[in-house]
Amino acid sequence: MSLKPAIGYRYWQEHREEIYNLDMVYLKEGRKQKPPKLFDIKEDEYQFQKEMGIDDETMNALQRERGEIREMNRKARCDAERIAVPKMESSAMKELKRERRKKAVDRLFAQLEKTTAGMLEYFETIGIRYEQKHKIATMRPCSEQC
Repeated sequence: MSLKPAIGYRYWQEHREEIYNLDMVYLKEGRKQKPPKLFDIKEDEYQFQKEMGIDDETMNALQRERGEIREMNRKARCDAERIAVPKMESSAMKELKRERRKKAVDRLFAQLEKTTAGMLEYFETIGIRYEQKHKIATMRPCSEQC
């Protein structure tokens, strides 16, 4: 287990409320995006601790126990020996994730309504564009050291 805090952890601590009130992180040049996964994990732990009324010491013990279970699972020889790691999910984060999924689906259907193609045609063209974009990236010449 690392003794150093994660990159951005201090920023999350200082700006937690505004990040999750807007569900947005503002980047350089005015760009915005949804909060990174680390922030979601930390916020979920924070909300879980708040919902359950757990103090910091108990929360640290729970996290250590989860870490020990993960370590045992890494050493397990087969799937039968593995133990399910208990999740610490808060209802606030579950609701936020539901809202994000709904927004993503709404955006997708808004894009589909703008096109004259059917759903299958639309997804095929998106897939072709994706493949072309990544072929270009993989076809770039590399140095002789590759």
